[in-house]
Amino acid sequence: MELTEEVRYWLIQQKVGLLSESELMALVDTKIVQLDEPPDFLTTISLKEKLDRVPKLDLFMYKLSDEECSSIAKLILKAFNEGSASFTDVGLYTFNVCQLLNNDAPLFEQFDWINDEVHLVNEGVKDQKQSTVDIIEILEKIARYNKAPQPTPKSGAA
Repeated sequence: MELTEEVRYWLIQQKVGLLSESELMALVDTKIVQLDEPPDFLTTISLKEKLDRVPKLDLFMYKLSDEECSSIAKLILKAFNEGSASFTDVGLYTFNVCQLLNNDAPLFEQFDWINDEVHLVNEGVKDQKQSTVDIIEILEKIARYNKAPQPTPKSGAA
């Protein structure tokens, strides 16, 4: 994985809420120490300065890809299944993902639906048990998401 992509993934996790600021800083500072000539963007992050208009690292200018959404969904599922994220945390994480997506992105509606579902449960409108099952199903679907068309088997192939 290219350094910019690796750091972008850390930034996404931090914006979503899956990685604390101190964890992000530890990762960045470790990377700075490992490199002979660290790029400026690592220093910028370490100093907690804005990454405005830095290609790929400005998360508001360069929205999440479907593949990144899939990876984040896997991390949300893992955190929820391991108990390090509560039901309400899942709602917050998905809300934060929506902030990093365009409204017309293919996966926006699914993350937004999860956020709404958590809100409805927290308001007492819906049952948490069934909603949890539904939310896990949607997150698993997002985690498996692949927008590339799948090859069709040729007829008559043995």
